[in-house]
Amino acid sequence: MKFSNLIPIILLILVLWVGSSCSCGGGGETPTPTPTPTGTPTGGYLEYIDEDNGLAISYPQGWVVPPQDEWPEGMLAVLEAASACGNYTSRCVVDTRSLPQESDFPTWFDNSLMYFSTVPKYTLIHRGNTTLDGMEAFEHVFSCEIHEGVPLKMTQLYVAVDMTVWYVTCECASECWGQYEAVFDTVVYSLRFLD
Repeated sequence: MKFSNLIPIILLILVLWVGSSCSCGGGGETPTPTPTPTGTPTGGYLEYIDEDNGLAISYPQGWVVPPQDEWPEGMLAVLEAASACGNYTSRCVVDTRSLPQESDFPTWFDNSLMYFSTVPKYTLIHRGNTTLDGMEAFEHVFSCEIHEGVPLKMTQLYVAVDMTVWYVTCECASECWGQYEAVFDTVVYSLRFLD
């Protein structure tokens, strides 16, 4: 994986980190993940399990989990397509942020979205309330241009468990959205928390 392909993920991490720090008085430390991918097929998807961080998420067969030393710092999962579409390798990542005690989840989410206005050519496509396994969750779909002039389209799902906000971000070249939209929906909504 080229470092330049990680620029969008790194920028989004910075935007969310600044948003959580500035809007609510401080962000928390993300634990160092020690994940273990599995090869158990489920309806055309494989399941990635990280028992140390208590998460599982599905990804399409044919996608890969890059070696952890190639992940952006702090990521809990990185899943990517085996080949590029539109000169960009599509991927999904999982990360967390601490929810400051003085903020509730909906307020944190609204404040975090304000910081996306600093992302080049950011355009909000959809912002919605939903649920994940009965828990309040938020959807965020947008387009931007943060990778060497490549127009990107991204979808995110945020859910809070206790004082931790978990989020899944899936991204692809805008021209490939039709190919990946259903895949991304499956991936983000497959996030589950281990008992």
